[in-house]
Amino acid sequence: MRYRPDIDGLRAVAVVLVIAYHAAIPGFSGGYVGVDVFFAVSGFLITGLLVAEIEERGGVAVLAFWARRVRRLIPLAAVVLVTTVALGAALSPPLARPTLVADARSALLYVSNWRFADRAVAYSDASVTDSLVLHYWSLSIEEQFYVLWPLLISGALLLRRGRGSCRRVLAMVAASVVCASLAWSSAASTAAGTSYFSTAARLWEIALGALVAVAARPMANNRMGLRGVVAGAGLLMALAGAVVYGAATPYPGWRAALPVVGTLLVIAAGPGSVVNGLLAREPLVWLGKRSYALYLWHWPLLGLVPLAADRWGLEASHPVAVAVALVAAVALAAASRALVEEPIRHARRLVASPRLSLGVGAGAMVVAALALVGVSRLPAGDTPLDLAAPGPDPTAIEPPDPGSSPGRVLVTPPPPRPVSPADARLPTVTCWSDQIDELVPDPASCRLGGTDRPDASGPRIVLIGDSHARMWAPALELIADQTNVDAYAWTKNSCFVQDAVTYLRRTGERYLSCETWRPILFSRLAAMSADSPIDLIVIGRKGRQNDLGYGSGRHVGSDPEAIKAVWRRGVRATIDALRPTGARIVFLGDVPRPGFSIPECLSAHPGDVEACAFAVGPAMGDELLSEVEREAADGVTVFWADTASLACPTDPCAPVTPDGVIRYADSHHLAEQYSVQLAPELLHLLEATGALDDLAPARPVASAAPPGDPRGQTAQGAGRPPPR
Repeated sequence: MRYRPDIDGLRAVAVVLVIAYHAAIPGFSGGYVGVDVFFAVSGFLITGLLVAEIEERGGVAVLAFWARRVRRLIPLAAVVLVTTVALGAALSPPLARPTLVADARSALLYVSNWRFADRAVAYSDASVTDSLVLHYWSLSIEEQFYVLWPLLISGALLLRRGRGSCRRVLAMVAASVVCASLAWSSAASTAAGTSYFSTAARLWEIALGALVAVAARPMANNRMGLRGVVAGAGLLMALAGAVVYGAATPYPGWRAALPVVGTLLVIAAGPGSVVNGLLAREPLVWLGKRSYALYLWHWPLLGLVPLAADRWGLEASHPVAVAVALVAAVALAAASRALVEEPIRHARRLVASPRLSLGVGAGAMVVAALALVGVSRLPAGDTPLDLAAPGPDPTAIEPPDPGSSPGRVLVTPPPPRPVSPADARLPTVTCWSDQIDELVPDPASCRLGGTDRPDASGPRIVLIGDSHARMWAPALELIADQTNVDAYAWTKNSCFVQDAVTYLRRTGERYLSCETWRPILFSRLAAMSADSPIDLIVIGRKGRQNDLGYGSGRHVGSDPEAIKAVWRRGVRATIDALRPTGARIVFLGDVPRPGFSIPECLSAHPGDVEACAFAVGPAMGDELLSEVEREAADGVTVFWADTASLACPTDPCAPVTPDGVIRYADSHHLAEQYSVQLAPELLHLLEATGALDDLAPARPVASAAPPGDPRGQTAQGAGRPPPR
């Protein structure tokens, strides 16, 4: 297959688009389509080489093919990976090291796309500091293709048994992969980022390049003007995706056809057109030949430069940090191509011996793995915090008055247990649905405080909402453990219970599973109340993490009045939907959101916890939503409660209580132990709203004990108490 410099020019365009997007350069909101350009180019080139080998030798030398890929890709990828992990471990907070090592391990094994899909990471919403090796996801997909594709081609040729030309057989195989993968990609939900990182959702892009390589008719005999039009249209399509698409665009699916088909039109036009001639200019070819190295280096450097500036106390604006990172990336790309990539790729002994090439690749991976083991042994945020001589508690809530605050004397949290940042965990709850799951388990499965209760004659309370409702579940569970309160919880990831159309900000996809889950939950609560009345439904939510919208697919945007109008309809619809339960409703306001991981910050400053304090005012969520909920609160059946002062009693908000309890588990969720400590205050807050007035009073249970203490467990088989 003859070398085409214009294809290197296409690679240069692709890497520039990706870098512009990652660097947040205005005008490139959809620059992530550069990855799709790479996929299409890879499919075309790799399959073209395989076809040429088949036509010359009658088959595919699979080991030799793999050896070429190993020499080309693995050594440099291992060098960048080890360098990134070493620098990241030195500059990042200690608590971030285990995740960095785990991400790097999956990248080393070329399965990082599966890891990120499983973690529901949305590429379009991830900053470089979320994972310094996130960009290895696309390399993982390509390597998976390189492993499977020659085997699939060899198998298809064996089954051919002389029927039809090899190109026809390969075209049928490629077309089948394109159809199956594109159909899956278009139909799959992108709610959790799964489709974006999925091998199955991306294979069609590479396979379409393969189909062009084996089936497209060359345009060398067509008029130059026509070829120029085709190439120009293709290049404009690829560039249009980078400009028109954005973080809110559901992707990939059929929308990825714009850059993929555009790229293949440029390739199919042939090297003689004006557009292809421009792409073959020396500056673009030089950059294209280093595009692999530049892709590897630019992403971690965009994250490491700000980390280094912060560590050394330097003031670096975003443009300056980006400029430094990109200059360093280009320099390292040029050096690593000259010192690592090309020498290994063209080494005579390696070229002559596929087995030796594979051994060199395996050796590079082993060395990288040993480096990861070394980093994993570094401290990882488990250093105890220095809380020596804190003096008076500057963050304590006013001491309880037993006469005016019965909830505060009914519930006694376990003694605070000072923890290290590594111990600050997210609250858990049994009935938790992810962004895909639409199940609403039965009440017996969602009961807090155990299924066997000696006394549940007090108020029956149900907690519903998203993860910011879930973080109150440990507090409510302790209340249920130590009183006669009967408590339940149903929560779903990022799902407002308020009945409004929402679009996931991460993917731009309408959150259909939330809209399906919500009425199922309402029906479940109605059926539950028919069996035994529900006294109180507590609704928690994060500030506007999703984009509100209309059923027509339009987003509300940022207009305050439009946002309040949509939210007002949603709140009213939810109140009406819950009315058949006969329960009173309490809307919980959101807690302050630090905007940075409190445990990671503390792991970096174990001797100075005040360095992680933050101002409460700027950390509050969207107050427009709370304003609407306060309007809906009539003080009779609907109430609103401000939880901000519970989470942060003072301003600035101290990240740790004087007893050593860390308040937050990440950048916006309360930590599980802190939620438990707030149990008396939560019960008092519900009492203070008036929502519990005239209900069966909460009273202590004699057998109560802190969660996990066997003294508080009742005999198995006692069963649920009868309905009141």
